Amino acid sequence: MNTTESKTEQNKPARHADWNTFNKFLDNPLKLEQVPEPEVKPVCTTAVDLVLTEPVPPKRHNALFVVALVCLLCLASYYLISRFCISSVQVSGRSMQPTLHDGERYLLNRLCYLYREPLPGEVVVIRDPGHKDFAVKRIVAGPSDRVSFEAGHVVVNGKELKETYLASGTETLLPQSKPHLVVLGRNQYFVLGDNRNMSEDSRFYGAINRSQIVGPIWR
Repeated sequence: MNTTESKTEQNKPARHADWNTFNKFLDNPLKLEQVPEPEVKPVCTTAVDLVLTEPVPPKRHNALFVVALVCLLCLASYYLISRFCISSVQVSGRSMQPTLHDGERYLLNRLCYLYREPLPGEVVVIRDPGHKDFAVKRIVAGPSDRVSFEAGHVVVNGKELKETYLASGTETLLPQSKPHLVVLGRNQYFVLGDNRNMSEDSRFYGAINRSQIVGPIWR
């Protein structure tokens, strides 16, 4: 019995040592180093910065330049199309009745004769040699054809021309002192108005050249 009690008494100092170490830990807790937070700089800090970040409005003179350029291109396109492609023409007078009537409007095809030659029977716009302006006539004969007039009818290369587009009873008469036979040369055309009694045409000013034919009209 005495031996056991002595062992127990020897262990008591060790327990007191453990409690003393724990108490010291509580009195001196672990110190952690604090990491400083990074400094965040504001994006805009002054009034100057705010002005620079705003979108710059377009300048007024730039917009006016664009509008003026578009208008100029439209005018140039209209001129080129009407001068070299397609344009509107208005019939003035009665020389083409009953096919065309005074005041009617048609489209003139200026490109057609760039890739083919004019054909007899076509209604075309010509540079009128009688008045130095434009006129609408019908081609009745082309290069190298022989045109004559017999009993009020047009004869081309010995054959009477069938002109179903004329009003009933229409006669084609020549002015006095004009030859009854016309032989067309190279690039020459003979044109007449459908209203033969009211038309000034090749019977008066002779055959016209290919360069005087502007183009056919669309009906």
